[in-house]
Amino acid sequence: MESTVVAASTAEIEEFIKESLVLWVESCLHRSEFITGYDFLFDGFAIHKVWLQIDPESTTNLTELKDLSGLALAMARAKNFGCIIRNIKRLFEEDFGQTILLLPDCLTLGYHPRTKQGLEEMKLLLTLLLGAAVQCPNKELFIEHIQELDIDIQHSLVELIKQVTVNHSCVLREESVEVLNAKDMYNHVLRLARERDNIYLRLVSAACPESVLSQPTFSETLPSLSLPLLTVSLLSSNTVELADLKSQLRKLRQELYESSENQLELREELDHKNAEYEKLRVESQVWQAEAKHAAEYRDVFDELRERSEMADKLEVEVQKLRDKLADSDFLKIRVEELREDNRMLFETKEMLEEELKKSRESFEHVMTLKYEIIKYKQKLTDLTLERDADRSAREALVKENAQLQLAANNTSMHMDKSLSNVENSCCSGDSNLSQELMNSLQNTVLKLESKNQRLSAALDQTANEILQLEKDKKQLRLTLEEMLDELQSSVEKNTELHHLLNNALEENKKIRDTLNELQEESDKQSLDRAVECSKILNLEKQVESSSQEKKRYQRLYESMQMRAENLESILEERGKEIERYAEILKNYDETKELKRKTSGGYVNENARSLCKNLIKGKENLEENSVLLNKNCMEHSTQTRQMNRLLGSVEWNDLPQIRVTKLETINQKLLTQHEIDLQTISTLRNKLINETLAFSKVRHKLDELGIEFDFNKDSKSIIFTVACDHEFENIQTENEQLQMENSELKLQITKLTDKLVDPINQSKLLETQYSQTVQQQNRNLDSERKALMENLSDLLKRYHELLNISLEDKKHFHAEEKSYVECMHNLNRQNEKLEKKIMKLLKKSENVQIAKKKRFTGSSSRSSMVVRAKKASFKFMNKLLIRRRVCGKVDEQQQCLHQYAFCMKNSESGSGSIATSFIPTLNETNSEFPNFSKGIKKCSSLSTF
Repeated sequence: MESTVVAASTAEIEEFIKESLVLWVESCLHRSEFITGYDFLFDGFAIHKVWLQIDPESTTNLTELKDLSGLALAMARAKNFGCIIRNIKRLFEEDFGQTILLLPDCLTLGYHPRTKQGLEEMKLLLTLLLGAAVQCPNKELFIEHIQELDIDIQHSLVELIKQVTVNHSCVLREESVEVLNAKDMYNHVLRLARERDNIYLRLVSAACPESVLSQPTFSETLPSLSLPLLTVSLLSSNTVELADLKSQLRKLRQELYESSENQLELREELDHKNAEYEKLRVESQVWQAEAKHAAEYRDVFDELRERSEMADKLEVEVQKLRDKLADSDFLKIRVEELREDNRMLFETKEMLEEELKKSRESFEHVMTLKYEIIKYKQKLTDLTLERDADRSAREALVKENAQLQLAANNTSMHMDKSLSNVENSCCSGDSNLSQELMNSLQNTVLKLESKNQRLSAALDQTANEILQLEKDKKQLRLTLEEMLDELQSSVEKNTELHHLLNNALEENKKIRDTLNELQEESDKQSLDRAVECSKILNLEKQVESSSQEKKRYQRLYESMQMRAENLESILEERGKEIERYAEILKNYDETKELKRKTSGGYVNENARSLCKNLIKGKENLEENSVLLNKNCMEHSTQTRQMNRLLGSVEWNDLPQIRVTKLETINQKLLTQHEIDLQTISTLRNKLINETLAFSKVRHKLDELGIEFDFNKDSKSIIFTVACDHEFENIQTENEQLQMENSELKLQITKLTDKLVDPINQSKLLETQYSQTVQQQNRNLDSERKALMENLSDLLKRYHELLNISLEDKKHFHAEEKSYVECMHNLNRQNEKLEKKIMKLLKKSENVQIAKKKRFTGSSSRSSMVVRAKKASFKFMNKLLIRRRVCGKVDEQQQCLHQYAFCMKNSESGSGSIATSFIPTLNETNSEFPNFSKGIKKCSSLSTF
């Protein structure tokens, strides 16, 4: 009777793969290997790999299943699983002192793995493997793998482990016999009886083929033996058969007797052969011992021969080292000479630094002088404008004086003629009227003379002022020439300093070449000595030191990994902050565009240039952030390379030559780390420079705001109240933008402060790593350390000198360029301001000419009034240019309009209105006295 085979469904197989046992096996395998499906477990290699982790001393090997198929493949699978089950059974019985009650069937696993029974057998095998893993000496490693899994999987694995260790359903101990209940014992006995019956049936089915079992005779004999009550007819036939069977039994007994005798003879022969085998085994052991002794003697002979050869070689090397010691004296002298050269270079460097400081001070002085020159030029332009205005006013006053004199002469002639006519016509006329007229004329003549004297005094004053202005102009020209001479001398000094720097760099290159040569020679000597030391030192000391260093490197690797993760998190936060700043800058650009639309042309141009500068600063910030990310990625790759090197190093088996190679690799990595630190420092300097540029831009924005206020004040006559409101709104927006700029500046400073921490951390890491390398170098060679320290000090000083000189040179060129650009920008701005001032003056003159044309059709009295009005306008423009007062121009225009209206009325005969206008002039006398005096003169002439 055969057991029925039921195939397992795909859902059941998938559930089995997703169970905790398969996940545990996958966690124990190598990380590159994954359990792709249930077929991965058929060959037993994955389970055997886990078994090797449990018992690494096992020597059993599995058969490969590559070229097999069919029954051969099933048999090979069964053999592999049988080997694994035997190993598990041996471990439980010998090492743990336990007996396995439920052993998995290797035949079902080999022939029918996809059945339900095959799944159950595989689960039983994996549970026994898990119980062995938890109880083996390497159980800590497996517990760590279990702890890495999910919590649900851990709980299910704990229950399976309890089935093996606690419940006694799979495995039985000597101690657990006393603890077991009668019920449990009964269940074990029942299970064993069932297993016995199954095994018996399998044996019967394997021994008797199906053809025999299907015969009717065989099927009838079995019930005949079991049934005692038969009919009488059948008894006779059975007696005959019994007799035949008895005869057969006798024959079989005789054969048995003969076979027993043959067995006794074979046993005697076997004992004899065993005795001979023992003798041969003893002899073979003796021969093996003698062969071992012979091999040991050969090894000793080879060692002695190698030592003799090494002694000869060492004698030759000792002679070479003695020759090299003689050369070392020359090298010491050369090192002393290089130290003296280095000291001289330090002195020259100090001299050059002093000269650079002086040149910088002179350059700053030159810049201050340039600013003074620009101020003097502005003063010159103001003075020239005032001089032109004074000249025009003087010419106008001279013309008016001449006209007034002609008018006075004409009036005096007219009065004389009228008096003579009156005297001739009426001699006996009223004498009182003539006397009054004469008195009035005399008074008017006296007034006119006094006015002429005042005008002449004013002309003299203007002439003196013009002379003083010309003297000031000459002095300014002299100062300009002196400043230009100083500029030329400073440029010559700078060129001389450049030549000195180039000479110093050439000398440094020569010294560097000599230092490299000395370093190569010292490296050769150190390599020779390292070879000798490696031969003399014992292997045990190397192993101990290498194990200690390996532990240190592992600790350093863990700390480096943690710090690298912290740096990555910090960089991500900084990237987010940079994106925020970019959004803020976009908002700032939009507000600036609105400001451009409302502001004037000059402010628009300056704002465009400042926006370009801001965009450039933003692009520089983005580039710097990209460079920071690249440097951090390079740093992480270098740390990974270091970790790979440290993980691949096996210090117990490496010779001294590989240690030297690793030291060179560590030195290269240190140099790369230093280069990365230098790049980070340069990026930090760029950030600082960009913050300074941003502050400069902010300062320029403030200046532009001040200039815009000034232009607004100067054009307040033209703009309306609506423009004023719009400007106030823009000004509030500008203040808000300035506040945002200040906040951005604070954030940038915070970022720079945050950058300090990772830089300090990288420096600490570098110091720790350098300390470890120095300890290795001390253990290897003390003499080499002294020489290398001296050479490293010289190289460090030389590199510091080079870096300082190059930085000074870069800063000097950068300052020169920035100052020259500032000068060009200021010159352009001055030219634009001069053009705008000339345009304003031309506009004012055109307005005056248009106002003059309105009064051309009037009489001689109106022409006198227009001329006085012109003189007053020019005088008023002069006062506006000097004082830049714009608040009360509307009142002056109202006064002028009232005065023109009065003049028109005076022409028509209404002189009382002109007299009524005089009190209003007394109010403006406090602010513009000359203007009121001119208008009073004109009014007196009109009334006369």
